[in-house]
Amino acid sequence: MILLKEKEMKRFSILFAIVLLITALGAWAAADVPDSVKTLLQKRCAVCHKGKFPPKGLNFEPANVAAVIDRSSSEVPELKIIDSKAPEASYILKKVRRESGIKGKPMPPGKALTAEELQIVETWVAGLK
Repeated sequence: MILLKEKEMKRFSILFAIVLLITALGAWAAADVPDSVKTLLQKRCAVCHKGKFPPKGLNFEPANVAAVIDRSSSEVPELKIIDSKAPEASYILKKVRRESGIKGKPMPPGKALTAEELQIVETWVAGLK
């Protein structure tokens, strides 16, 4: 009986440690996105890309930005939305730079990012490597 309780406690301790680690990593990743990037994405991207069912499954509200790092693009699955290992290959850069060969519309639709706004995104993405 005591041996069973010790095994259960050990399993619980391990599970609890895993949950804490996952929570800490998620908070660290979200905190790692600079405020200037969060503000820009909130202002220019999260106008549309928000809520439970955002376009292309991309939620750019500040609390969710880190979730798109190293995630494959739904439009071009061989490219990552934000590629931390090869920042220049990031699909988000192709979309906001309005490069030819992208699928769908350039982002944001309508008015392009200003040079200053583009620099904020480019600097952040390049710094992820």
